[in-house]
Amino acid sequence: MKKLMRTWSGLVISALLLLLAMCYTVCFLPSDLSDWWGHTIQELLCFVAAIVGLIWIMRQSYFERLGLMQKLRLISGFVLLLWGLIRLFSGAYPLEIYYDTHVFGRQIVWLALQISLVAVICIIILSILKSLAFVQQGRGTARNFNGMIFMLFLVTVSAFIPHETIDDWEFEQPFFFYGNTVQIIAQSLLVFTSFIIGFRCKWMHYLNRQKKILSTGIGIVLLLLIIQLIPMLPGVAIQYSVILSAFIKGTIMILLIYGSMSVWGLILQLPSAGLMDRRMQDIQSLQQISATIGTVYNRKDLMVKTSELALEILNGDFTWIELKKQDGYEQAAISGIESSQIQAIEPNLCALRQAVQEKGEVFMIHDISRSRFFRHGPKWHFKGGSLLMAVLRFKHEIIGFMAVGKQNAFGFVEESRGLFRAFCDQVAVALENVRLVELSIEREVYKEELRVAHQAQMRLLPQEVPQISDLDVDGFCLTANDIGGDFYDYILMSDRRLDIVIGDVSGKGAAAAFYMAELKGVLQSLAPHFESPKDMLVQINDFLCNHMESNMFVTMIYMIFNFSRNQVRFARAGHEPVCYFHDKQMKWIEKKGIGLGLVSGSQFEDVMEEEVLSLDPDDGLFLYTDGLIEARNQTGEEFGRRRLNALLNDIYDMKVKKINETIQKKIKLFCQEAPQQDDMTAVMIRYYGQSE
Repeated sequence: MKKLMRTWSGLVISALLLLLAMCYTVCFLPSDLSDWWGHTIQELLCFVAAIVGLIWIMRQSYFERLGLMQKLRLISGFVLLLWGLIRLFSGAYPLEIYYDTHVFGRQIVWLALQISLVAVICIIILSILKSLAFVQQGRGTARNFNGMIFMLFLVTVSAFIPHETIDDWEFEQPFFFYGNTVQIIAQSLLVFTSFIIGFRCKWMHYLNRQKKILSTGIGIVLLLLIIQLIPMLPGVAIQYSVILSAFIKGTIMILLIYGSMSVWGLILQLPSAGLMDRRMQDIQSLQQISATIGTVYNRKDLMVKTSELALEILNGDFTWIELKKQDGYEQAAISGIESSQIQAIEPNLCALRQAVQEKGEVFMIHDISRSRFFRHGPKWHFKGGSLLMAVLRFKHEIIGFMAVGKQNAFGFVEESRGLFRAFCDQVAVALENVRLVELSIEREVYKEELRVAHQAQMRLLPQEVPQISDLDVDGFCLTANDIGGDFYDYILMSDRRLDIVIGDVSGKGAAAAFYMAELKGVLQSLAPHFESPKDMLVQINDFLCNHMESNMFVTMIYMIFNFSRNQVRFARAGHEPVCYFHDKQMKWIEKKGIGLGLVSGSQFEDVMEEEVLSLDPDDGLFLYTDGLIEARNQTGEEFGRRRLNALLNDIYDMKVKKINETIQKKIKLFCQEAPQQDDMTAVMIRYYGQSE
């Protein structure tokens, strides 16, 4: 109860002050409408009420806890209520009542009550608008929003400076940009700051296509209703309170600007809304894959589930899986096409398998009928068609192939490659998991199974270093006996951009291993759509909060190298600090951040900080997981960061690969025969670009 009172105390005080102003007006003003002191006291009460309301808006955070659709429904409802009340008091009172003391005395109580209620609604609307503007809050969001509220304060306080006597005020006044110089400047600044806040519409990215269409329609209707209010306010409201009239009109101007920019942003996003929905579906499908095939231990059932999921996530028409046997390949699963049709084009598939194996990545054929693999020999069953084919690989050994196709040509896009690759990686891990379970049943050697599964998991780590002239990078992962969750990856976006990520999934065992595999697919799927490491981690955190077990979390550092700008940006989600070498000096950078999956929403985003470094030639960066400094010798003593500092200072002049080899040797020498307790992972980076 006390917490609830503290949350709403500002709004309640503001409403009580408005009620007091109304009571004062009803009791005293009708007797002498020309009483200057009476009007001044009434206006002061209204002014204090408005100020208390503005302070409450800046300090409260109640509406930030609500869901996005709840906020949109609330603000829509209050705007409709605002429109109805203004229509009511603007059309219910003939203008002559303000010049008839007797009539005014009877009507003023209802007019005062309605205008006071409109002012309270304006305060609530601004508070909800704040929660929308603070979605994915940036560094300057709070400053800009508070600046807009301060401009609204100036608009309100400037109403104390009338440009004419109150008897000369007319009902047909302009809606905005009127009065003396101070008032016009304050109103202009309010419009300017409102436009700045209008760009804070990142909440719309979290709406799917259907919700965006609905929000656009409702937004247009509400904008038309707000525009209807423009000619209604200057007349009636100003006769009761100049202060409240200025405050209400300022709020409506903010609503008009922010609403217009939001609707315009939604309209611009509608053409690509389906693509973003599809991307979110892909991410959810990857989670479904891990949850489904990771718990299937029968080979036949696994193949059936894999076929169903492949058609679902890639929107395919047919699929088949071939597993390697001694004298060739056998069909382990097939869906959407007859087995005889696949057997009929076996000569063509032999050449295709060879090409896929040599390439090592997903092979995409846009038009099967025109492909060089199907020009000769048996004809393809379909007149056209498109095909994706990839290797199922365990360690360095090919265990099979998987293909997904569509009956129409050019049915897949370039982004389908990354999704299919992540899918095949998880299928390979699942196949190996099935094999291990079969071995455990036959041999009852569970420890050996975990070791082999861990090796299969490590296969998901980068198998080669990106060839970039400006950068030299090398990483390693020393696995413990049990399955763990350490990982690192290089995501080459272009010849001028490279993403590097290192992370550690909490806990051990199969759960950590599967989350690691799932994260690799999520990272590859999301990387092309984000330019900011912080935004990337916020998106991954939202995904993990919805799909990860509550007792697990992930620490991570995500880096984006921009070689065009000689710059690296990174954010840290609860991970070990970054070691930065500049001018032969070593510095530890430990920006704020919390582990992925621990908290959700704005709480995670508010804590997260992003660092930007300008790189000079011979600058270096060193990333590692906690297993590196927590390695213990036979007496239980940890290797520690102090030893790591000294070691890095001594060997920094070496090549990055030699640095990593030396670190591994020193740790092994320190631990001697003590068993390794945790995975140890590190990535060393050195920049060789030219200074600007």
